[in-house]
Amino acid sequence: MMQKDASSPPPAPGAGANVEPVEEDQIRYLEQCKVNVRQQAANMVRAIDAGDLEEVLKFANLVLGELRTSLLSPQKYYELFLAISTQLSTLESFFNDAHSKGKKMNELYELVQHAGNIIPRLYLLVIAGSIYIKTKEAPAKYILKDLVEMCKGVQHPMRGLFLRHYLLQLTRDKLPDDSDQDKSGGTVRDSVDFVLHNFIEMNKLWVRMQHQGAGRDRERREKERGDLRVLVGTNLVRLSSLEGVDEALYSDVVLPAVLEQVVGCQDCIAQQYLMEVIAQVFPDEFHLRTLDTYLKTLAHLEAKVDVIALMVTLVKRLAKFGLSQRAKITDEMRLFETFLENIQPIVEHRSDSISTVQVLQLHEALLDLVLSVYPERLAYIDQVYARTSATLEAMNVTSIEDAASVKILKRMIMLPLEAPAPAATATGAAAPPRNTLADVLCLEKNVDLLRLLTPIHKKQVALSITRSAIERGAPIPDPEKIDRLVELIRPLIKDEPGLEAEADEDKEEFEENQNLVAKLVHILANESSDMTYRLFYNIRRHFGQGGFKRVRHTLVPLFFASMRLCHRVYRTEQQEAAGEAAPAAEPRQFGSIKILRFLLEIVNIIIKAFPETGLRLALQAALCADNCNSSEMAYDFMTAALLAYETEISESRAQLQAMQIIISTLQSTKNFTEDNYDTLAKKCTMLSSKLLKKPDQCRAVVMCSHLFWTERPIPATPGETAPEWHDGSRVLECLNRSVEIADKCMAPNVHAPLFIEILNEHLFYYAKNVPEITADRITELVNLVINRVSALQEEDLPAIMAYKQNTLRHIRWHQASPREPAEADKYAAIAIPH
Repeated sequence: MMQKDASSPPPAPGAGANVEPVEEDQIRYLEQCKVNVRQQAANMVRAIDAGDLEEVLKFANLVLGELRTSLLSPQKYYELFLAISTQLSTLESFFNDAHSKGKKMNELYELVQHAGNIIPRLYLLVIAGSIYIKTKEAPAKYILKDLVEMCKGVQHPMRGLFLRHYLLQLTRDKLPDDSDQDKSGGTVRDSVDFVLHNFIEMNKLWVRMQHQGAGRDRERREKERGDLRVLVGTNLVRLSSLEGVDEALYSDVVLPAVLEQVVGCQDCIAQQYLMEVIAQVFPDEFHLRTLDTYLKTLAHLEAKVDVIALMVTLVKRLAKFGLSQRAKITDEMRLFETFLENIQPIVEHRSDSISTVQVLQLHEALLDLVLSVYPERLAYIDQVYARTSATLEAMNVTSIEDAASVKILKRMIMLPLEAPAPAATATGAAAPPRNTLADVLCLEKNVDLLRLLTPIHKKQVALSITRSAIERGAPIPDPEKIDRLVELIRPLIKDEPGLEAEADEDKEEFEENQNLVAKLVHILANESSDMTYRLFYNIRRHFGQGGFKRVRHTLVPLFFASMRLCHRVYRTEQQEAAGEAAPAAEPRQFGSIKILRFLLEIVNIIIKAFPETGLRLALQAALCADNCNSSEMAYDFMTAALLAYETEISESRAQLQAMQIIISTLQSTKNFTEDNYDTLAKKCTMLSSKLLKKPDQCRAVVMCSHLFWTERPIPATPGETAPEWHDGSRVLECLNRSVEIADKCMAPNVHAPLFIEILNEHLFYYAKNVPEITADRITELVNLVINRVSALQEEDLPAIMAYKQNTLRHIRWHQASPREPAEADKYAAIAIPH
């Protein structure tokens, strides 16, 4: 019944019988073919209307005869094939009508085989055979077997491919797909055999195309083969759509047959495409069962086949499946282990042809798989990292600089940190929460990959890790994990070799990066105060290596966090001492005093680089120590602040501001011993009198007077309470000194306001009933102010005059106020000129 395709149509004008014409000739020839198809199809329709079967077959033969050409490229031939297929649908309907009117399909099946040329004959046979199967006049399996064998009569690659594609197209809804149906019709195994047979023959034709023509046309032929690959792949799509094909049938019959053909064809293009189709069209459950077989086949493919891309495709697909159907992937399947065992031999065998970016793409996909299927197994992540670094080391890769590889490597390092938390478990219960940052810091091999990056890329990764950690806010409860974190973000913590060019980076960018690092302090948390202290101590050790330009940004947040910890520990100590809280199960190793000493270390470091900032922190720590009833530590902090003031601050405005803060801090304390307080107060007074500018001296000395008239008790000795600190003589001494300094100011517009300020201070102490501040002294100061103001120039007069009048109005208000007689007599003693 078979006959070879011995004849061919006449060549197109200007072209040889086996020479493909140029593009313009192909277009012209294609249009001519389409015209012929339309004309003969019209004749065929008229014959159908007349019911003349012989005429119908005659004109159908002429329509199909256009497919005998060898002069069209695959793309143009496909256009012709579509045009003819549209017309053949009319013929198919005619055959159906003929059967419904009593025509036996076996007669029609025999009749169409009398066509003169094999191409039209086989197309007609396929149409008749598809209807023959539909009518069930004969078992489908026999007709399918006959059709697929008859198609061997066309051995021209392109014509044979389209013929078999047409066969598959017309029989797609007629294939037996139920293993329990009548055996006379066929089973799903018959359908599988039919499609596999058709696939094998089509693949042979497709592969044969590479050997036709001259060597110089090899590139064109490969392009044409690429255009036709879908025809071959449709067979595998059809196999995947058969409902009767289960995992067992796929693993035992389908996959071995397909893989045998793939390996045996020894063609790079075919192997690349078909292995990709296998991975894409069959269900994920099938791949889980046959994963080892598929991966081992990759090792036997041609050297030019991109097996890495094939593995990446399969890994990504199973990762996506695992993300949504994790319960279906059991430990017995050994999914991760199977990939790991098969990847290494393939990579080692093809190390000469595999690039760095391919290695990274493969392991990136494997990492995606682990995070999708085994998100709780950190050891698997480390194994991927270790395998990646070992593979790159074997390839003598010591540094990665190309953009594509850098992008992948950076993503691999960041993936575990950015991965979503595990989804619900197989039982439907919510998965346990994950501290993603803490998990990442348990990994050991990610640093090996980080070392492959250039310094600038390491810095970018460090920024990404830091931002992600802060955005997630997951706490770091373990001091040892800080060492791991610092290893990952080292370029932000300290100067690294290779980043010298960045030394002059934008100041705002540097500050932004360091502020980002400083925020890490806020995710150092543990329920144990001892453990929290260890966290702070460890991070300070690393921050201290950053140099003076960094500590201003990084140590200040750590200082305040440690100060909060100190208050927390002190409250616990007080509660335990009062019996309000049960003692801790284990003795506390670090009390409030230890934390205060830690604060002092931080203060001393910051003072060296940024004295003004360090001075303010020392004063904050002094208040903290005072509140924690540690006068000795408070004294040390005040001493550090005064030392910073004396040795590091020289600008006059900064000195005045610093002295004001020192005085107000000392005045706010409540637990200094009398000797310590007196020493510090005298020191402040002495330093105030040495300020560079006289007005600053005057105002600072006035402030110091408040140190000697406090409203709270100061312990004379620890455990005892002394009376209020009221030393009027020292107050008067400060005020007298301020008057002397103000009198030395030469400019009237300077010393006049100073005298008004001094007068107001006298009024303050007068209201506090300081014995040394008398009405006569205030009267003397009032006259002095009036005289000084009168000497002012007119342009300076309004503001100062208003200041003076407000002060005098205050005195008159007290004199006229309807208070107790003693209060009225007290202010009446002050004489104010009218």
